[in-house]
Amino acid sequence: MEDKVHVTYIAGIGHSGSTVLGMKLGSEDHRFFIGEAKHFDRTYSKHGCTCGETLESCEYWSNLNMSNWHALLEKAKDVKGDQVCELVDSSKDPTILNRRIKNPNLAVSVVHLIRNPFNHLRRYGLKAFLSWFIAHPAIW
Repeated sequence: MEDKVHVTYIAGIGHSGSTVLGMKLGSEDHRFFIGEAKHFDRTYSKHGCTCGETLESCEYWSNLNMSNWHALLEKAKDVKGDQVCELVDSSKDPTILNRRIKNPNLAVSVVHLIRNPFNHLRRYGLKAFLSWFIAHPAIW
């Protein structure tokens, strides 16, 4: 039996700084930041690689089954070196988090990133914030 792939999952809401946190965590030698891995599951062909191609047409990523976390870890080792033993996923979606936790091939650590609600209000306005808040009753 293969070892579990260690994943640090960043949970929270959009525009909360998860990309910056993911990049910081991914800058450590043993971690590799994969961005919002939820896109690998659903919209694989629509999102771009840093080479400028879509993931589907990128020479490096196109032959990889993105739902195979062990293969993804091996690709991360190809890019950054054998010291990589953990992936950082900034998907933020609680449904995706639930799927990751239930995956028997993953060992998930969760970082819950909370943005100051007053900054969120300032950025989006009270009406947008209240609409979001009402749409997410699980939070309150």
